Amino acid sequence: MQRRIFIAINLPQEIKNKLLDWQKKRFINSVKGISWTKMDNFHITLVFMGEIEEYMVDKLLEAARATAKNFKPFEISVDRIHIGPNLNTPRMIWLSGPENKDLSTLARQFTDGLKKEGIELNNNHGFKLHITLARARNDELRDVKIDEKFEHSFLAESVEVMESRLLPDGPKYSVLEKIKFE
Repeated sequence: MQRRIFIAINLPQEIKNKLLDWQKKRFINSVKGISWTKMDNFHITLVFMGEIEEYMVDKLLEAARATAKNFKPFEISVDRIHIGPNLNTPRMIWLSGPENKDLSTLARQFTDGLKKEGIELNNNHGFKLHITLARARNDELRDVKIDEKFEHSFLAESVEVMESRLLPDGPKYSVLEKIKFE
């Protein structure tokens, strides 16, 4: 059996609430044909493994624990809601932030540690700090203009190894293990 797994930093509830308010007030009913991310699913993906075999999950958890123990809690800032990944083929509305050395290093070390354990990654575009607020399937976002300040910071104290189950009404995420930074 295969499981769809990724490693993420979940957002504090306060920021999730503010993002949900933003969705409701600004665009949730005005942009047709896109899928809005549910509040419980707001997170920063560090590494997406994709479909992995059940027997690899324990190995993955061990590698994640080994990497996380090398980190202390650190600050993450977000500052802008906009269209992404690029304006020529917009497919998402997302929240991004300035480059964060701790976050980039964490993502790279997870990637290196998992590869060392023989775990193949379904991630060929590297890490970029973003939280997906909505996804478009076609060109629904082509004429949408969004570029708004959304300045917040929070302390990242853990990572979560997550499982994603694709359901008819959207993905359902569950935490397999929460790993605190030392």
